[in-house]
Amino acid sequence: MKKIVSLITSLVLIIQMLSFSMITESVRAESYSQDLLDQFQVSPGVTYKNTKLQSSSTTQVANVLDIQLNDPFTSIEVGIPSPLNKLTTVSSSAKANSSAEHHVVGAINGSFYHTSNGLPVYMIAKDNQIYNGGMIASGRDQYVNEAIAFGILSNGQAEIDHYNVNIALEHNGTTYQADGINRGRGYDEMIIYTPSHSNGYTDTNEYGTEFIVTTDQALEGLPSFGDIYNGTVQSIRNYGDNANTPIPKNGFVLSMTGKWNEQLKHVKVGDQLQVSLNIDSKWQDSKYMLTSGPMLVKDGKPYLTIDENSSRAKEKAPRSAVAIDSSKNRVFFVTVDGRQSGYSTGMNLKEFAEYVASLGADRAINLDGGGSTTMVVREHGDQYASVANKPSDGRERAVSTSLHVVSSAPNDTPKFLELHMKEQGKIVEGASVEVVYDFVMDKYYNPLSFDSSKLSLEVTNNLGKFEGMKFIAENSGTGKIIATYEGAVKELPITVVDTIDKLTVSPDSLVVASGQTEQLNLQALDSNNDKLIYDSSLVSWSVTEAIGTISNSGLFTAAEAEGAGKITATLGKTSVSVPVTVNNKPLSLDSFDDVSKWTAETARASASIAKSSESEPRQEGSASLKLSYDFSVGEEGVAAAYVTAKQPIKVASKPLKLGLWVYGDGKSHWLRGKIIDSAGKTHTIDFTTEGGLTWTGWKYVEADIPQDVQAPIEVSKVYLAEAVEDKQDSGEIYFDKLQAVYSASYNEQLFSDVPEDNWAKTEIEYLASKGIINGYPDGNFLPYNNLTRAHAAVLLDRALNLDTSNITNPNFKDVSTDHQYYKTIAAVANAGIVKGKEDGTFDPEGTLTRGQMAAILQRAYDLAGQAAADFKDVPADHWAYKEISALAANGVTTGYEDQTFKPNNYVTRAQFSAFLYRILTK
Repeated sequence: MKKIVSLITSLVLIIQMLSFSMITESVRAESYSQDLLDQFQVSPGVTYKNTKLQSSSTTQVANVLDIQLNDPFTSIEVGIPSPLNKLTTVSSSAKANSSAEHHVVGAINGSFYHTSNGLPVYMIAKDNQIYNGGMIASGRDQYVNEAIAFGILSNGQAEIDHYNVNIALEHNGTTYQADGINRGRGYDEMIIYTPSHSNGYTDTNEYGTEFIVTTDQALEGLPSFGDIYNGTVQSIRNYGDNANTPIPKNGFVLSMTGKWNEQLKHVKVGDQLQVSLNIDSKWQDSKYMLTSGPMLVKDGKPYLTIDENSSRAKEKAPRSAVAIDSSKNRVFFVTVDGRQSGYSTGMNLKEFAEYVASLGADRAINLDGGGSTTMVVREHGDQYASVANKPSDGRERAVSTSLHVVSSAPNDTPKFLELHMKEQGKIVEGASVEVVYDFVMDKYYNPLSFDSSKLSLEVTNNLGKFEGMKFIAENSGTGKIIATYEGAVKELPITVVDTIDKLTVSPDSLVVASGQTEQLNLQALDSNNDKLIYDSSLVSWSVTEAIGTISNSGLFTAAEAEGAGKITATLGKTSVSVPVTVNNKPLSLDSFDDVSKWTAETARASASIAKSSESEPRQEGSASLKLSYDFSVGEEGVAAAYVTAKQPIKVASKPLKLGLWVYGDGKSHWLRGKIIDSAGKTHTIDFTTEGGLTWTGWKYVEADIPQDVQAPIEVSKVYLAEAVEDKQDSGEIYFDKLQAVYSASYNEQLFSDVPEDNWAKTEIEYLASKGIINGYPDGNFLPYNNLTRAHAAVLLDRALNLDTSNITNPNFKDVSTDHQYYKTIAAVANAGIVKGKEDGTFDPEGTLTRGQMAAILQRAYDLAGQAAADFKDVPADHWAYKEISALAANGVTTGYEDQTFKPNNYVTRAQFSAFLYRILTK
């Protein structure tokens, strides 16, 4: 959220002549080494640079567009939304402003805007028209506390400087200075409202006076510098009147508060008023001007018009700026990414000012930063500009204004041709490789349409021949492919060889489930380990030990039976083998018994990790990993707490899923992970949906591995994230038993002591999935432990979803109001489900008999009916005869094989789970 000051000083925008500079000389806060990551000519007058800045403590990534306005085809335009409150991404705005011979080749986000309504905060003018009146803040801790703008003057040069708007009101020979036009009215302010304002109303409160003035003609369009409005006061809305004043189409409204109510109280209906709008001569007739701030650089040195000790100035954040050199014909668009640990930290304003000054800037002004920081650049061959930086939100944010670099160069004949070999490497005799067209551009870097019939391909040194775009290698040696397209030429070096020295296979080992398929990729190498391009039809594949089958293309299909063997690939006289295990069990990746292999990282949060203590939850082994997080302490945005592997865990064979045991805290956050594929690309995987970590206690979760991921993979992070500000709280969760799952039919055993053959497994896991019953912190369920009366109350409370917020104290002698289960016991007692004992106690730790259980369940679910046959040990005069018979009549129990019920036996946790399951699922 953009933090906008609440106190507005004036829209007169008079320069506060304060002779100070928060930075008077360039004192480096950080000493950076620079590594140029990318650089290219975007258009005749525009160059793009992407630079990595490395200090002893931080890494930054900066993007710069260097723009030469003295190039005849290069200009900078301002992107103003229509309507004014419309937000759009920088790339979308650039695309919408592109047309034939008017290509937006680069752009950067503009100034600040109100997130509440999308309107710009500060002044915007174009061709003298005032699109937004704007405001200037009052404190030196605010970004825009002086009237400073970037713009293009009438002479075509760029400018960054102060400006002075003069809005004058004349009445009966006396001139008054108004404070602003078409913006919100503050205290002690006089604001002019014209018909173009908002929805045609002033939208002011009752604490002011308003003169409704009509003119001789309609005031069409936006107000402009140089306008003079002569009119007659038609009516007056007096102080205290809360009516929303309409603005006449042939007039304006003069709205005032505070001192102005007194100074202009003599104005009456019928009086003549004149309003004139002017700006200082430098900015008069400028092509446009965009107010922002603070100023960063002046006279080639860092110069901040904000208190450098304020929180805004000191924050390390993504930053955006526009700068000019002393000639005013050279402009820089500058961004620095931030809030991305390990990639780019972000700069404070002092550091940012120093960096911008180091580029050769004479003056610079700060633009909206944070998640709004965006630069787009037209890549070679592309029609439109695309995002060049890495926005901190993980995606491009919709913003208000933007600045566009435009190339108006006409299309010319082809000059630059780009194509590449579909596969890179030396080519084995007899193999073929496609030549792929990329783009063709003219001398102005305009992309041109491609006609394949105009492309000519030749190869030197008799190395082979072409069939269309396919090169077929025939003779060993070195040479080049020469491509020609209407005068544009591109050369590609090639080498053809006649021997293969080495073969490698990826993945280099396999763990697969029964029936699973896995693609093996064979690579041929020469003696220098350089890649060779070969004809795949010449590869021979074989499989041992009947572990599966493999196709001619290297697609392995595992057998149904588990086993081990190997796959062998042979090409010419060279062979390579891969060990294979067919196993339906998961592969353990980490038990979290040792957490020293992990570290905590954060985004807009604080977090720490620790090995669980003996008294804390663990699912298996000797310990679990405890993640403590606090999402309430960071900057605004998505908060995340990462458990990061110091060395990513390598998984040679691609699994279907990653499985993980999580002891949740029920706070509905988002559990995710990050993996790295064989190409080094990072993928985000989801263990839950957004807001899906809703449980308390242990639960097993799985994350699907994307289909396009190629093995081997590396597991780098597991993390908790929260995007919703109201849910950014603190808590603790535990991780245990991270594993790779290869079988689609694999089911993780929910509790360590409830194996597949346990008679009540289905019933226990059903209740656990509904959150009715939990296991213990050590991962066990203890199915044969006797159920206590308190735990029975808890289970029924959860199953029936009883209201524990409005209860009556049943006054059990042994259940005080601070008892752990007081509310639950009171709720079930209030519902008449579980009663106390004759001595006035509840006996929460006492065990429950099967007869008592029958009575409780019959009352809880109002079960009726009588069994066809009685149990041998439950005669008609038994105290629980009716209740036990009702359970049998409803199929909840069948008793034991000897036709007994054993009413006096204690109820185990497994038995109660089975009875409750049958009631809930009948």
